Amino acid sequence: VYVAMEDGSLTGFKHLEDRSYGYYREPGNGGYLLSNGTGQFKAANPDMNKHLKSCVDSETGAPQDCILQPGDSYIQCVNDCELVPCPQPDKTGNATKPDCTGLHRESSPECADTAYCQHYEIKQVKEENHRGYVPLSYFCHDVRGKFTQEQGQVSIAYAKGSTNYNLYSVMSLDGTTSSFHQLGNCYYGDGTTLVNRSLEGDYAYCGGNGTICSTTFAGGFQSLEFDPRYRPWYMQSKRQQQPWWVDPYVFYDSLGLGITATHPIYDIVPNGKKELIKIFAGSLAIDYRLADISYFLEEAYGSSDNLVAIYEDKEPHYLIALSTGTPVTTLVLEKDPTKPCPKNVKQIVAEGGVNADEPDCIPVRQTMANLTGTAEDAVLVQSFRKQLAFGYPKELVTVVLPRQAEEVLPSIMWASQASLYTQEDAANLRWRFVVASPGVKSTTDSILVDGGPLFGLIIFMGALGFAVCVTFLGLFYAKRNEQAMIYSDWRFTCLFITGCALFSCSTFTLVGPNKDELCMLRMWSFHMLFVMTLSPLFVKIWRIWKLVGASGIPRRTQISHMKTFLYTLPPIGIQAIILLAISVADPPRQKDSTSIDDGVLTHHVTCGHETNALFVTEIIFEGSLIVIGCFLAYKQRKMDKKYGESVMLMFAMYNVALALAFYLIVAAVANVDKNGQKFFRAFGVFWISVVCSASFVIPKLVQVRREAIMLAEKEKQQQMLRAAYPAYEGEHTENTPVEKAPKPVEETHTLPVQNC
Repeated sequence: VYVAMEDGSLTGFKHLEDRSYGYYREPGNGGYLLSNGTGQFKAANPDMNKHLKSCVDSETGAPQDCILQPGDSYIQCVNDCELVPCPQPDKTGNATKPDCTGLHRESSPECADTAYCQHYEIKQVKEENHRGYVPLSYFCHDVRGKFTQEQGQVSIAYAKGSTNYNLYSVMSLDGTTSSFHQLGNCYYGDGTTLVNRSLEGDYAYCGGNGTICSTTFAGGFQSLEFDPRYRPWYMQSKRQQQPWWVDPYVFYDSLGLGITATHPIYDIVPNGKKELIKIFAGSLAIDYRLADISYFLEEAYGSSDNLVAIYEDKEPHYLIALSTGTPVTTLVLEKDPTKPCPKNVKQIVAEGGVNADEPDCIPVRQTMANLTGTAEDAVLVQSFRKQLAFGYPKELVTVVLPRQAEEVLPSIMWASQASLYTQEDAANLRWRFVVASPGVKSTTDSILVDGGPLFGLIIFMGALGFAVCVTFLGLFYAKRNEQAMIYSDWRFTCLFITGCALFSCSTFTLVGPNKDELCMLRMWSFHMLFVMTLSPLFVKIWRIWKLVGASGIPRRTQISHMKTFLYTLPPIGIQAIILLAISVADPPRQKDSTSIDDGVLTHHVTCGHETNALFVTEIIFEGSLIVIGCFLAYKQRKMDKKYGESVMLMFAMYNVALALAFYLIVAAVANVDKNGQKFFRAFGVFWISVVCSASFVIPKLVQVRREAIMLAEKEKQQQMLRAAYPAYEGEHTENTPVEKAPKPVEETHTLPVQNC
C-alpha cells in the first residue's frame, strides 16, 4: 500500500509473508546533470547533492552515489511542469485530451469538471551524459510503523501462530510491543552490519521550508532507482483519471507479476479568478502479487477436492491465479526465452521475489487454454474450454477426463461453473472465476462385494436357481425309463432343463464393477444362454406341431431325435453371429455419465452401447422365437395328452414371454436405478429357469408316481386273483375263453370279503 505524488514522492509499506518494510522517496525529479571535475561527481544544481549522496550499498551499507545508467528513464518538466488538462477517458478506456483553452473552457461540458495535470516528459539517459536520481529507500520500522534503526525496536518478523496480518497492529500508537511481531535490529543484506545512517540535509522528510535534519534515512537499508511517475500503474491512473486496475505487469523489485489497484488523488485550489480547479496530485495504489492470490486460493481450497482458476475475461485469457499451486507465469532467460530460468531463481521468486541484481530472467504469462502442469490443471483447462464454448451458461457444465486420470484424481467426471467478477468503480477489471468440483461416484450403478444385502440377494438367486434346476434335472433323468417320461421325449426336456440351469448362472455376471470385460461377458452370457435355453423348447413345440398339428390328430410324419437336435442349432448359430457382429461393431463398454440432483453432480459408470443395434436386433430375433413359440403352443392346446405335453409347453412358453415383457416394462417405465434393474433381471432369470423347469418336471414326477401306485394296485389285484383262481393268467380279451371257476363250497372255501 503506497501513495505516489506528482512531485515524485512515494510513501508506503510492503507486507510479505514473514516480514514487512516501509519505503520512501523524496520529492524531486531525477535526471539532474552531474559534473566530474575533481574525480568526484557533483550535481550541477547544488540543491540536488543531498540526493546524489543518499544511496547505500544494500549488502554492506557503504555510501554510494545515485547515478543513472545509459538507457535509464527520468522525468523532465515542460515549461516548468505547467498545468494542462488531464486526459479524459471515454467509455472504452481510451484517453483523449480536451481543448479547454479560451472560450472552450466555458462552452465545453468536458471542461466543466476537467482535472489539470503537470506537463512533463519521460526521457532516457544518453551515454555522453552523467545524470543523478532521487532514490527510493527501503526502511526498517517499529511496531507503530515508524522508520527506525533503534536496536531492539525493529519489527523483524511476525510472531509464531499469528496467522492473520493486522495492519492496525503495525500502525498502533500505544506501546512499543506487539503480539504480532518479533522485535530485533535493523541489518543490511549481509545480516551482520547494523544500519546506522544519519545523513543531514534539508529534506522534505524533515518538514520542508529549509528545515535541516539527520533522520530522513534512519533505518534505510537499501536504495533503488525508482520514480513512480513512469511506472505503468501510475501512468494508467493518470491517464484514466478514475479508479483503475492495471493489467498484470512485472513488479520492479521482483521477477513476479502483479496487479495494482489505483485511485487518483486531487488537490482543489483557486486559479486566481475566484474559481476552484481540480489538479491531479498523485495516486493511491495497492499492489497484489499474483503469487499471493494463488496462495490464498491454495489455502482456501487446498484441503478440498474443488479446483479454482481465475483468468482475464478478455482474450487471450491470461491466468491470474490457480488453486492447484501451478505458477501462472513461466520464468525464462531474457536473452533466450526458449531456455528456462535457473531453478534457484524460481525458488526465490516463490519465496517473495528476486532482486533486480539476480540473473536476467523475465516472466512469460500462461493463458488458460495453454495451461500445463498437474492433472488438476487439466481439469481446469477442460472446464474452461467447455464453459467458453457454451457461452458461460448458468447451469453446471460437465467434463470427462481420460480413464487413466482416475489414478491421480478423485473422479474423471467434473462439474464446473463460471462467474464474472467486476467492480463498479473499476470498469476495466473483468475476471472470470471457474470452479470445478468432482462428481460423487454413484453407488447404484454396480453391485460390488461390499454392496450390502443386494449383493447377497443376487448371488442367492443365481445359486438357488442353478441348484433347483440341477435337482430337477437329476430327478427327471433318473425316471427317464418310466413310460410317462418316454412319452414326453425326455432327451429334449433334459436339454431344456440344462439350459435353464446354465441360464441361472448368467445372474452371477451382474455383480462386479462395470468394466469393459464384464460388460462383454454380461451380453454374451445372458443372450447366448437364453437362446440355448429357449431353442430346445421352441424346437420341441415345433416338432409336436409338425407331428400332430392343430387338430390334435397324429400325421404320418417321421422326425428323428437326431434331426430334432440338429434343428436346435440354427437359432444358437444365429445368436452367435449377432453377438459377434455387435462385439465388433458396437461392443458394450464402460460408459460415464452424469446426473445433477439438488446441485450435486453424480458420476455414473454403467455398461452401454453407442447405438441401439443390439436392443433392436434382439427384440426382433428373440421376440420372434417367443411369439412363434407362443403361437404354436396355443395351436396345440387341444392336443390329446397321450401325444405330448401341450399344457406344459404352452405354460413354459407363455411364462418366458410374460417374464421378459415384465422386465422390459419395468426398465422402460419405472423410476428404477441400474442396480434395481439388475435385481429385476436376476429375478426374471430365476423365475424363468425355476418355473419353466418345474412346469415340466413336477407334473411328470406326479404322473410317474400316480402310475406307479396304479401299477402296484393292479399287480396286487392280479396276485389276489391268482391266489383265488390258479388258472388265472392275467388280463384277457373278450374273445378269449375263460374257464369258469367252480362254485366254492361254503363250508370249506369261503374267501374273505377283502380278497374278492
